[in-house]
Amino acid sequence: MTKAKKFRLGPKQKTWIKALKSGKYKQGRLTLHNKKNDSYCCLGVANKVCKLGEHEDFDFLEEQFEDLGLISSSGEIIDGFKFPRGKNKYIGLTSMNDSGVTFNKIAEFIETNPELVFTKNV
Repeated sequence: MTKAKKFRLGPKQKTWIKALKSGKYKQGRLTLHNKKNDSYCCLGVANKVCKLGEHEDFDFLEEQFEDLGLISSSGEIIDGFKFPRGKNKYIGLTSMNDSGVTFNKIAEFIETNPELVFTKNV
């Protein structure tokens, strides 16, 4: 019986995680980047640091999420996942972000479970 290959994060994905942990970005909700108060959704941070193009809407455009290797434009999590532990079930990274899960916790989740968020490493 062969062991399943562990998902390895690519350079863009590592850059995004590092940025989420950096404390440099103010966390916001409901949009990728709120220019009025310079706050970001977790995907907005990826958009900025990975230079995926200017898009200020709620979700990435198709080519943007594919450029990051995400499953979907909202950072969908395969089969939903409970994180952090407790009663909340998050269906995607945006639902984690908009529910108040910190950037550090989101970064930790992505690092620990990349196969639930990404289709490929980039």
